[in-house]
Amino acid sequence: MEDICQKFQERVPELVTGTLSAEKAAELQRHISQCPACSKYLQVMQADDKLLGGFAEAMQPRIARLESNVIDALNREQTEKLISSVSIWRKIIKSRITRFAAAAVIIIAVLIGIHQFGGSIDGTSAVYAAAIKALQNVNTVHVYGWTTRIHPKLTDALDEPLDTSKQYQIEIWEWVTENGEYRIYDRQGPITIWDDGDRNYEYNEDKDLLYISKSVAHIVAKDFQHFQSVTTRLNQLKDKGIKVTDLGTRVIGNRRTKGLRAERDNKREDIWLDSQTSLMLENNGYIFEEGQWRQRRHGVLTYNQNIPADIHAYVPPDTENVRYSWDIAPRFEKWHLHLRKIAAYYQQHPLPETMELLPRESDEKMDAYLPGRLPDITNTTRQWVLAIQSSLGNFLRSKIKPSGSLRVPKDLREIKLNHDLITSNKFTQRQRVDFVLDALGLEIVETTENRKVWVAHYDGRLLKPWRTVKAPVPRGDARATMSGMASTFGPTSMKQLFDNFAYWQDLAALNADKTIIVDETGLPSEPPVPPRQESAVSSESPYWGGDESIEIAKKWFKEQFGVTFTEETRPMTVYLVRKRQ
Repeated sequence: MEDICQKFQERVPELVTGTLSAEKAAELQRHISQCPACSKYLQVMQADDKLLGGFAEAMQPRIARLESNVIDALNREQTEKLISSVSIWRKIIKSRITRFAAAAVIIIAVLIGIHQFGGSIDGTSAVYAAAIKALQNVNTVHVYGWTTRIHPKLTDALDEPLDTSKQYQIEIWEWVTENGEYRIYDRQGPITIWDDGDRNYEYNEDKDLLYISKSVAHIVAKDFQHFQSVTTRLNQLKDKGIKVTDLGTRVIGNRRTKGLRAERDNKREDIWLDSQTSLMLENNGYIFEEGQWRQRRHGVLTYNQNIPADIHAYVPPDTENVRYSWDIAPRFEKWHLHLRKIAAYYQQHPLPETMELLPRESDEKMDAYLPGRLPDITNTTRQWVLAIQSSLGNFLRSKIKPSGSLRVPKDLREIKLNHDLITSNKFTQRQRVDFVLDALGLEIVETTENRKVWVAHYDGRLLKPWRTVKAPVPRGDARATMSGMASTFGPTSMKQLFDNFAYWQDLAALNADKTIIVDETGLPSEPPVPPRQESAVSSESPYWGGDESIEIAKKWFKEQFGVTFTEETRPMTVYLVRKRQ
């Protein structure tokens, strides 16, 4: 049996580099599928091939210069024989194996101090590769220290900004189980993350909130770079635009280390590697603020320790406050199944060149998120699904801006839609609307009419912090939303508040005859963007339905923002939906 394995293992390098014939490759794959020893040997060779590939990529500029120099030398001879040699050289140097070999030769030359190709070569790539390779002999990583920056997956725009002057203790354990499965335990201040290979659990102690999403461990485990707490730091050494500086050597504990600093823009990372093993022993992160470098993270690393029993058996705390990521939320299970059915349909039918409106076979209602990703399609074509299960009026009212400018006759407004729109991001929202209407034999035409408007003016006062501004009428225990109560929550700009007012005023009729607001306040109009939310003026947007809301709205805008209104009649654009003519 060992002689058979030896014969097959001699072919593995050719399989990895893609030079083995199809017949022999199939024979080898059949043997590997039944032989654990040869399967392991293939994995090792693939890892080494990937590592050498990284070397080759890093050395491509040197190899290109070598190729150019050789060809220039040959061309200078101007002989028929050497011209033929140039052609042969080009064929050789284009070979993947030759490029890997050339990279390897250059690396060896660096390591033994031979500079046959002239000049000097930056050793950062070799240091990075050695540090990554050292991790292949590691089963566990333990990181402890502190950070001033915590980045939970689940955040709320209403959360108060993190206190970056405080140090939050960190403890991270990453390991590979006896079955080869990857595990992550990551505690940073009040946030604890546990990944069991199936689900990723993030528990926020301050909020007693558990957020559940898909595991990232099974994705990482496909790569030889298992240990994220280490590789994310090391990967900075090879990122484009990074300035790498040699920090010399220092002793950490009883180990001599060598240091590298990776710096870009206002961030830098100091990495200290064991001089003998090349394993990272310490990393320190800094950010440049207010004219000086401030340390924001300190991490100490140890390896191949026994996992503490409480970490190994960790179970997230029980809580009634549980949330799910969109891709595993129970309420979206029907939607996932529906998307798989659409994907199966397109296995038998061509995808649309632009968009396509597919009628549904069933009227069953289902919760849907956007974009609806089609398995094996969205990642390659960027086409996704927009679910449309509503009346035509409800579909259109939030898609035509500004709110209050859309007019839809009652008979058209009540058309029932039970469809899926296959679309992509290259189309605008208006283009999607026009496509749906065209499929229904309808169109939008623009007209100009004299409309009653409120012209908004701002008195220039200092605005309150947006998180402190609430809707004028507290909700309390009320089940129904009444005028002035919050309808949406989150950072909201003044323009969005004005648009929401027109939206609620015109909600029932879609006649484009209610009050709309013309913004002449001069306040920022763009939507708030995290993390700073600079254009936000309020944390809640009120419900303004009915005539009884008008006076409440005027009072609220004046008291909270110093915004008042004057009534005028102005020519305004109206978007009329009608049968296509």
